[in-house]
Amino acid sequence: MTNGEKIVQFYVALTDMYKNEENRDASTFEPICISEDGDMTDDIYAMLTAIKIFYANVTQDVDKDMIDFLAILTKITFNKCKLAEQKEE
Repeated sequence: MTNGEKIVQFYVALTDMYKNEENRDASTFEPICISEDGDMTDDIYAMLTAIKIFYANVTQDVDKDMIDFLAILTKITFNKCKLAEQKEE
């Protein structure tokens, strides 16, 4: 399976989470197999790319490259972790 095909599958699975059950598309895909050596690099990149495309479609913010998008994810993660730590105190 190509990386592009994986991106499409992850994107469809992600968008399906926001659809009613009868409108979901992911059930038409074959499962993605993890490589025998356990290397998930291509899969993780495909997941991130699918999330980036989803973000761009929802927000109409299509000018972000992957580095810009990772900065957004980092900021969100940092803020969520900081809030969680504050709740623990």
